[in-house]
Amino acid sequence: MPSERQAVVVIGAGHNGLVAACYLARAGFPPLVLERRAVVGGSTVTEELMPGFRCPAVAHTASSLFWRIARELQLEKRGLAMISPEVRVLALNPEGRSLHICQDHGRTVGELMRISGHDAQKYAEFHRNLAQVRRVAAPLLSMTPPDMDHLKIGDYLNIGKLGLKFRDLDKKDAYRLLRWGPMAVADLVSEWFESGLLRATIAARGIFGAFAGPWSAGTSLGVLLQAAADGYAVAPALFAKGGAGAITEALVKVATATGVRIRKNAAVTGIRVKDGQATVWYCPAEKRFPRLRSYPVPIPGTRSSSWWTRLLWIRTF
Repeated sequence: MPSERQAVVVIGAGHNGLVAACYLARAGFPPLVLERRAVVGGSTVTEELMPGFRCPAVAHTASSLFWRIARELQLEKRGLAMISPEVRVLALNPEGRSLHICQDHGRTVGELMRISGHDAQKYAEFHRNLAQVRRVAAPLLSMTPPDMDHLKIGDYLNIGKLGLKFRDLDKKDAYRLLRWGPMAVADLVSEWFESGLLRATIAARGIFGAFAGPWSAGTSLGVLLQAAADGYAVAPALFAKGGAGAITEALVKVATATGVRIRKNAAVTGIRVKDGQATVWYCPAEKRFPRLRSYPVPIPGTRSSSWWTRLLWIRTF
């Protein structure tokens, strides 16, 4: 019975799984990544739908790419090239003038003047308010959520820093931030703008990727999170040259260069937790009579306290 040592197993080789694997490897714990499909990338893939025709199969834009991760992993050195047009959003209107939301706020205001002078003025004010929101909310995007049952000194310090940033806001901005969070995004845009086209364009960000409609409570958070990322109300038109799969290809190169092992066609069939260890069972899909393999992995927060430092045996059956 062959055996090998393994510290961490990552289930799923989507873009999030690959990013996690890269950071684990950088920390000295190169994991084994198990992927059910024959290709890696999850929703971030470029596939050949017909001979000679390749296109993003699911995610078509990289607007949610967190640039701090791209810089730290040096994805550009692994061949990733991005395309960022000046126009963030083009909202077509079959009944009148279309709307351009641009990287340059001055240009956006000029575009809005052709549609509504009121909205042009309010958009500039809205953007200034989002800049204040970003000062407070931006650290949340990269902050590790605290373990509420085992708070550490660092957790209290992070909460204190957020509190100080919030306290630095003037009363009007602080009130707006507290009020906007639980609002329906349709209510938020209706308070600011009169053009239905502009309302719809900004509200769309609030429901992007959510099982909710614009009148659902809390959907304004999508706009606030976008503001925390880059200070805008709408996401950028950001694309990877070669399709979304180019991001995956760059991540795979970084991962394998740091010792990460990726196994495709490896469907996880079960996870058993016992005595502070998780045993991961997977089935190599290429086998006609597949062999089940178990990977004991220590669980953080249990009495198996050496989960970062102790390497556990992998048994192959």
